[in-house]
Amino acid sequence: MLEIRPIDLSPAGIAQTCELLNAVFPSATHIDTGYLERLFNGCPYGPTSGFSGFDDGQLVAHYVNIPIRARVEGELRDGIWPFQFAVHPQYQGKGAFRALGDRIVEEMTAEGESFVVGITNANSTPIMQKLWGYHAVAPLEVKVGVGPMPERDPGDDLRFVRIWDEAAIAWRLKLPAEPYRVLRRRGVAHLYAPGDRMGIHVEVGAFPESLVPDDLDPLRTANPLRMWIGLDPARRWRARGYVDLPERWKPSPLILTFFDFRDAKHSLDPAQTRFNVFDFDAY
Repeated sequence: MLEIRPIDLSPAGIAQTCELLNAVFPSATHIDTGYLERLFNGCPYGPTSGFSGFDDGQLVAHYVNIPIRARVEGELRDGIWPFQFAVHPQYQGKGAFRALGDRIVEEMTAEGESFVVGITNANSTPIMQKLWGYHAVAPLEVKVGVGPMPERDPGDDLRFVRIWDEAAIAWRLKLPAEPYRVLRRRGVAHLYAPGDRMGIHVEVGAFPESLVPDDLDPLRTANPLRMWIGLDPARRWRARGYVDLPERWKPSPLILTFFDFRDAKHSLDPAQTRFNVFDFDAY
């Protein structure tokens, strides 16, 4: 029988969680106690929430949510970003995902104030839809090409935009496996991370320069190819040197998933939604 407890954010709890995550993600060498301390307790919007599953005192499953803010249908709201789900290899397929997910939905529904927004893949999306009624908004677009990324059109009346202030950006910049780089142009700081293929760098987000630390290293790379992943109707790709990445080159579609704990029927319009790589943990 899985014993479910609220996540433990103390040094001892973080050390125990680190041991589990190292077993589940052995290639993620950046996951150590310092990384988890910044992730769990350093977010400027408050500490994380979530649950852990124990079997005979041993931590075997973990589901953590990071507090975020977003403008949703014109209203500034607090929500959650489902950052991390892990089950020890010996306990996978034994109901831990369902048990922890049920507790998250139960607690958030009781609070009645939050939404959850995140990225799922082709395997997990139908499970989230069937078990908890999550909405699959749209697959993220993937563009690849050369030259400057298009700037956003002036004005911003989109129906969903995640909010990043200076403190939140500084916190997020400390979390990736490899340091981000920046390309500054016309008052906008374009943040980049190394991708998984052929040395291509991925633009993870673009913010006013005033919000991005001055000491971030500039982007320098011999490969002229760039990639962009996300949804952003304020960007105009026509007449730019970018094309859609062919589906056969994508390892798995990244699908924006949303659930509103105030109104289970409410979903997002992808044509009025902005979601960038910086908004989730791909890089």
